[in-house]
Amino acid sequence: MTHIDNRHRIAALPGLLLGLGCLFAAAPPTIAGQAPTGPGGISLTVGITAVFPADVRFVDGDDAGEAALYGADQFDVGTVGSGLEYGLAAGYRFGAIRAQVELGATGQFAYEGQSNYTPGGPVQPTEARVKARRLLLSGFYEFGTLSALRSWVGAGLGANRYHLTDYFQRFPDPVDPSGHLRRGSNGEVPYTSLPPSTGHGFAWMLAAGLTVPLGDDGLLDLGYRYTDAGRIGTAIGDIEVVRYNEDGSRRLLLITINPTIADLRFHSLTATLRWLPWPRTETVRGGPAQGRRDAGGGRERRRRIHAIRRPLQRARPHESAALAPPPPRRARPLAPASVPSSSGPARPRRVPPRPRNAGAPGIRLAHDRSRLPRWRRPPRMLR
Repeated sequence: MTHIDNRHRIAALPGLLLGLGCLFAAAPPTIAGQAPTGPGGISLTVGITAVFPADVRFVDGDDAGEAALYGADQFDVGTVGSGLEYGLAAGYRFGAIRAQVELGATGQFAYEGQSNYTPGGPVQPTEARVKARRLLLSGFYEFGTLSALRSWVGAGLGANRYHLTDYFQRFPDPVDPSGHLRRGSNGEVPYTSLPPSTGHGFAWMLAAGLTVPLGDDGLLDLGYRYTDAGRIGTAIGDIEVVRYNEDGSRRLLLITINPTIADLRFHSLTATLRWLPWPRTETVRGGPAQGRRDAGGGRERRRRIHAIRRPLQRARPHESAALAPPPPRRARPLAPASVPSSSGPARPRRVPPRPRNAGAPGIRLAHDRSRLPRWRRPPRMLR
């Protein structure tokens, strides 16, 4: 998670995401009216999340037989600052339901708060740094179209791993400035340093948003999330208690304490890009009332054309000839019944039969009666 200095940039992200949604909502239907349909859609996702500040409250955890840091009616309450979270995901779509595995990682979130120890005075600032990684198994359900957009809701379960460091509690204005919380000789402020901690816990989230199609194989998801990242806190260990003597010298005490815990829940806005390696899209042209399925755009149309042409190219020669139109009918002259001979009586003329394959070898002509349907056979000719 990032430092508090990023608050202004994070605050501008909601307006940016809203503007993107309005821009794509006004896009022409021929460009924006595409959305995945049918089963079998694999998707790869990369995204960024703007995390809003979250209120947390540190209290004593389970009793491990050591000293308690806060005790009754004492705590440390503050805010985990805003920041950015980066994520990767891979999913598979079953009709209107999409399941995916998400991995999210943050930088350092800055925590600023106030403790309420009795002798510490009205101002007891505290600070820490938190970063986390999150693994979720999520499911999303897509509703119908809203103009050129598609709405969806989702939920996810998983685990959150955090790292809490640089946890300091300072006492600049104690009730008794000359007591045990006095300052040092050069004005040093007494403080308590808590041990760093790394842990993991159960996490879950709820989400809702809109999907903007980006061509045949791309989608832009804009959404809102509520995330319960589980518990964070410090582990059992030695705290460093830095105090100053009456002569201004520094005194360090090491005290073993029980763990401290806090619940981390936050709101966020997400913007993710989904890539569909093998898309199945429904293209709406001319408005939502007209539509047609187009599996994969131009590549799929070319595949279908080749699938139609391929059987014709692979057909046997006589099948290709049988599909051709018959030749024009021509009358054949009748052969004379006999040929006169000067050396003897007339003898009948033998007319050789017409070969069945008069064309190129292996090709049967269209007027081959045995290879044509009955309704396409020409009438028999007299020989």
